[in-house]
Amino acid sequence: MERSREMKLAGLMEAVDGADTCCEALKTLALRFHDFLNAPSAVAMMRIMIAESLRDPVFARQFYCRGRDEVTAEVAALFQRWAYSGRAAIDDAGEAAALFMATTLSDTQINAMVPAEGRPCREAEHARLIWRVEHFCKGFGIR
Repeated sequence: MERSREMKLAGLMEAVDGADTCCEALKTLALRFHDFLNAPSAVAMMRIMIAESLRDPVFARQFYCRGRDEVTAEVAALFQRWAYSGRAAIDDAGEAAALFMATTLSDTQINAMVPAEGRPCREAEHARLIWRVEHFCKGFGIR
């Protein structure tokens, strides 16, 4: 599980490479997060972790927090680089990263747990994420 997560984290962060703008990179990153969390294997893992958390809440919390914290740290490092280079007006990269993760992932994780026929279609979810990221970028002056 750890190796798979690390490989997927590396793949997710590649979204910033080759983007025309920082905002486009964040849009791509948000969409990749969404698609990663809605992949059948990720949904199955989430369901296993939820079930396992009832038996061993400490393990489940550590697993969840470690994954979330690593991704958030990667995003914070990205925001810090953008702030130093003048491509973003971010005064606290860690808090901005936490806000980005909450803004883009909260509904995604919940919707992934709903049976496929009950959740919004992928296109609607992507449009919602793009709207959120565009407003996030405006708020932090991300170009």
